[in-house]
Amino acid sequence: MLNSQLHLVYDGRRIRWTKDFCSLKEFIKDVVGLSGKWKSPSGGAKQFEGFDCDFVMTWYPGKDIIAIATVDVAWSLRSWRALS
Repeated sequence: MLNSQLHLVYDGRRIRWTKDFCSLKEFIKDVVGLSGKWKSPSGGAKQFEGFDCDFVMTWYPGKDIIAIATVDVAWSLRSWRALS
């Protein structure tokens, strides 16, 4: 499980964000270190697309689930595990 102080939880199947959207935006910018564009595709979901990398993440606030789609899956897993 990732550090609960970061409000990022891995339950063995999914990554969950346990705080609000503003905190998630700060986390992606300040802790993960990515800059990009946020948009709202549908149903209240919030999607982040990185500017300088092939990183796309969607947060579903009703379920607190984060879905990550990236061309470099190994980069994504290493980066998220480094936050633990």
